[in-house]
Amino acid sequence: MNEQQNIEFKSKWTDNILKTVCAFANTNGGSIYIGIDDKGNPVELKDIKKLMEDIPNKIKNIIGIVPKVNLIEKDGNCTSTNLPEPEMSEEMNGFLLVIHKYEGGSEKSSEKSSEKILYLISKNPYTTISEIANTLSITTRAVEKQIKKLQENNKLKRIGPAKGGHWEVVE
Repeated sequence: MNEQQNIEFKSKWTDNILKTVCAFANTNGGSIYIGIDDKGNPVELKDIKKLMEDIPNKIKNIIGIVPKVNLIEKDGNCTSTNLPEPEMSEEMNGFLLVIHKYEGGSEKSSEKSSEKILYLISKNPYTTISEIANTLSITTRAVEKQIKKLQENNKLKRIGPAKGGHWEVVE
């Protein structure tokens, strides 16, 4: 199996992968194999069980979707956390996130976006509007509008200048 438009290999989890998750969710879906390098070779992952719990929660909290997560062991066995086993053409060692096209939900998207923005800022107070927009796959203007509302509602405060300052989430 090789990387394709809807298949990504990642040797380890980083929050940067959230951009790929957003892209898959907003297009035709896809699969992310974590623990596989770009050439398709298995890479050792530490504390896989913790990753399998933490990553879906992170994706749900930031992006608002719940991916299928499956553990694929060297012998080809697969353990699913919430959905059926994926079909595999080769033995892999790592785990698989399957991201489906997001069909929307009943919550207002602006409410979800503001919660996601607060979460991202709480994790990195020095983040930029562009970084937030890229992570959430929304426009910078949409982020600016949400930030303005959050500031008006006293949920978010800017400390210092636009360049060199940081955000503070007000509890």
